[in-house]
Amino acid sequence: DAQARGRHAETLQNCCDALQAEEDPCDQSHTLYNIGLIYGNTGKHAQALEFCYQVLALKSNLPQTLNNIAAIHKQ
Repeated sequence: DAQARGRHAETLQNCCDALQAEEDPCDQSHTLYNIGLIYGNTGKHAQALEFCYQVLALKSNLPQTLNNIAAIHKQ
């Protein structure tokens, strides 16, 4: 996929487009999670945390999101 090939801007735009189309909160949470990962992978930790907290607001039982928050704070 585009993110694996280092095309973070393209992947981010695709996720943002998908988020606009999503209506289901579960689907939104997964898209927000992916956006947070992109920001985290590009060193934009404040933005990554922002999206992690948005994920938890929609779906509080995603342990991988809590894990990502901890990993970001550890850095």
